Amino acid sequence: MKLKLLLEDSVNAQVLRFYPLQDYSSWQLSSEYKADEDAAGELCVCSDFALARSLWGESTSLHVCRQFGIVYLPDAVSSGLGEFLQSHTLYLLSSDTKAAGLLADYGFHCIEYLSEFYVVSPAHKLLICTQKELVNAILSSAPQDFMHLILDKKSFHLCLGAELWRYRAEAFRTAFHFAEKLCKQITDLGKIPFVTAQICLADGSGAYGFFADRYDDYMAHVDYDLWYSKLINWHKSYSGRPHQKVLELACGTANVACRFVQSGSQVDACDISYQMLENAFRKELKPNLYQASLTDPIPGRDYDLILCLFDSINYLSYKAQISTCLGEVAKALAEGGLFIFDISTLLNSMENFFDTCHWVKERDSGLVHQSSYEMGQRRQTSQLSLFKRWGASYSLQEEEHHQRVYMVQELIELIQDSPLQIKAVHSTNHKANFYPKKISGLDHRHYRLFFILTK
Repeated sequence: MKLKLLLEDSVNAQVLRFYPLQDYSSWQLSSEYKADEDAAGELCVCSDFALARSLWGESTSLHVCRQFGIVYLPDAVSSGLGEFLQSHTLYLLSSDTKAAGLLADYGFHCIEYLSEFYVVSPAHKLLICTQKELVNAILSSAPQDFMHLILDKKSFHLCLGAELWRYRAEAFRTAFHFAEKLCKQITDLGKIPFVTAQICLADGSGAYGFFADRYDDYMAHVDYDLWYSKLINWHKSYSGRPHQKVLELACGTANVACRFVQSGSQVDACDISYQMLENAFRKELKPNLYQASLTDPIPGRDYDLILCLFDSINYLSYKAQISTCLGEVAKALAEGGLFIFDISTLLNSMENFFDTCHWVKERDSGLVHQSSYEMGQRRQTSQLSLFKRWGASYSLQEEEHHQRVYMVQELIELIQDSPLQIKAVHSTNHKANFYPKKISGLDHRHYRLFFILTK
């Protein structure tokens, strides 16, 4: 299945400058789109409801969230929609007499208040409504929780519903991300993918989303100047090259990379989270930014220094991923260049992230950060729940992130099997190089360790 995003002008495409479009996705100006020339096997997506109406008219629409669906029904039920409705439990407000007439041939439940619909238990429940204002009011109460399907007689399109979240760029990217996930899961535009849409919405992005906007506040305790100083000193000690050309992998909001830019280095930086990159892009002295994961091929070559900091390596869940990362770094390094990365150790997970819960109060929201550590799997899980005030209530956004705790000896063996050579292992609070004579017990004595490799 292909996906085509319809935009009113090319300027709007700037919101996706760091977004990694899937190979099945593309965008096109809406002025070039002709509804009667829809290609088979191509899902069309538009940004807002106004554009949807101009392209496809006042159509029936299905608005899906994780708990239920809402069907806006402006006119008669089509045969395709009728089959869909028959397999679901239908509800409508008793005041909606038009809906009752349109559903005369279907079984439905009348309710007086929306609360009656919210509390009933059927998994595949639908609220049928002919009142657009009421539908908009419900959608506006949780604007980022819904996926919007515009239903034709024989197929459907998607709308991102930008009016609901006031055209915010980060919300646009999140909505489009879910559109891509849905597109990847479907094979037939003639079938309404209600359950598939719910599954897509329930599954988080895997990369930092809303937390990226809070990352600098979360890391406010970090002395970046001290980190920069340590990196420079290690580079001087273990490499005879100047740090003219630098790459930071998993750069986050690029606070370290920006310091190398300030020193006059030529700096590239990448991250898998497009929202992190957007926040990095807003900084005055910033590196050349691009979107990539730790295992993607590195396009640049001949770097004097490559960095991967703040335990980003721990996000690689499998040894094979670390081997891939080391191989790509080796291709990108100049002879004599250094690769410096750090890890969060077993001690750190056991003492600081073993079944902990923190609540951070913000002006109009609150963030719950729950951490757990599975000793058997050596896996650390962070669950982030953002409760943000919206109207008279709160909306909920969730992210879940996993890190693997690697033992020092494991990493040494992986490095020895790679094209790189290990020069040193350091901690933040000791000047001594622990490698190779003082490796034993490091996992239990230090919270963070730095590995320094050379080509």
